[in-house]
Amino acid sequence: MKHSDILLLLSPVSLDEDKKIFPTYFPYFSLTCATHLKKADFQVKIIDYYQNFKEKIDIIKEIKKNNPKLIGFCISEPTRYLPFDTHITFINFINSISKVPIFIFGLYQTWNLEQYAQNNYIDHILYGDPEHSIVHLAKEQLIEHSKEIPRILGFKSQNNILPLKINNLNEILPIDYSFIDSHQYKFNPHRYKNSTLHHMIISRGCPWNKCTFCEDMSLLKMPPYRYKSAEAVIEEIEYIYKKNHSFEIQFYDPQFITDIDWLTEFSQLIDQKNLSFKWSCLSRADNLNEQVLKLMSQAGCWNIIIGIESFSEHLLKEINKGISNPQVIQAIKLCKKHKIEVTGSFLLGLPNEVPADVINSSKQAIKLDLDYVQFFIAKYSDNHQLVHKKKYQVSHQIDYSQFDFIGTPLILKNYRDLDHLKQTQKKAYRVFYFNYKTILKIIKKINSFKDVLRIFKGLIILLKISSNKSLK
Repeated sequence: MKHSDILLLLSPVSLDEDKKIFPTYFPYFSLTCATHLKKADFQVKIIDYYQNFKEKIDIIKEIKKNNPKLIGFCISEPTRYLPFDTHITFINFINSISKVPIFIFGLYQTWNLEQYAQNNYIDHILYGDPEHSIVHLAKEQLIEHSKEIPRILGFKSQNNILPLKINNLNEILPIDYSFIDSHQYKFNPHRYKNSTLHHMIISRGCPWNKCTFCEDMSLLKMPPYRYKSAEAVIEEIEYIYKKNHSFEIQFYDPQFITDIDWLTEFSQLIDQKNLSFKWSCLSRADNLNEQVLKLMSQAGCWNIIIGIESFSEHLLKEINKGISNPQVIQAIKLCKKHKIEVTGSFLLGLPNEVPADVINSSKQAIKLDLDYVQFFIAKYSDNHQLVHKKKYQVSHQIDYSQFDFIGTPLILKNYRDLDHLKQTQKKAYRVFYFNYKTILKIIKKINSFKDVLRIFKGLIILLKISSNKSLK
């Protein structure tokens, strides 16, 4: 039996089997780290708890079968940020069944570091970009058998430990997808046209990095803003192309690269290498001008998720979004001009928000001819600056299984309770998607049986939303 040197585990939302959520996105940092470890000749296995197991006994059997020498936990995948207590509960559970050294990776904020450092079951903490430090840890632990490995692997500056940063992202290897069964991940129907969808992240940091609602502890937001070269990105796409000629890319960077020189080279390389694929991305509205969108469209972009957050100007100022409604409207018009669909991404549960603000955003989305919308309840850690100001009461009556993989909502003064917040979210979805203009627009987009299946999946989701009691 071939054992794994290292197991990389992804925590569940809860160890209660009745509270399962199945992740829809690939575990990016676990995959990049596994790829680098494999390149260094280590045997690695990724275990995504809900994708691989039904009960706790399954993971006990898996650990015994693999007999790993190291167990790692990614505590902040880009698409799943579980609360601190959730990770600690799972780490304590693993420690109770295995005395193998445990390390964590995927964080860069100091307060997170201090919290995790208090847990005695965590032997090592990889602080900052993990791709190089995880290989260093594996070599020191498994080859050199060093007794002098620091508990926190970071950059030492005088008396402080700072997060390690990979300044040249071209050093990060193309992801080896053989570690996971990509078909197990079910994508939201408005996020793809080709079901053979691959996620790519080609940057770290955020060029704005001032929004007060965003306390993303993921390395994706670790400053400074840096990105891979166009040539390196195309090389990774060619790697995917060799395995499957029919595919789609979703760039999951918080802000897709809109540098004109980079986009020009990216578009030219796609033509030179005869690559043909569709892709989508995320962006701020103020980065989408005529020249940028023309290049993106030429390169195959079909959908942009624009972080609008709200159409209420006073809320945009409250969260320091740095964008105005006229900028958003102009970006949407230009996307339409270049035949790029627009998904509006909105938040609710923002400071000084009232439910009418959320419903107004949904109605404005219809007027502006958005193709899709998504409404997320804003989540905050207990250390969030808004909580520090003690303006708002943090709800502790949370069933995390109902909140995807992200944090704790704030129950603000203009909402009765958590249920009121959730019902406002559901109403916002119904206002947009059950409007006759939206329905006709979606029907006109049907060009194949795959489109019918995709739309049917979306309909099932909407019916689940509409089956809930209406907002009083």
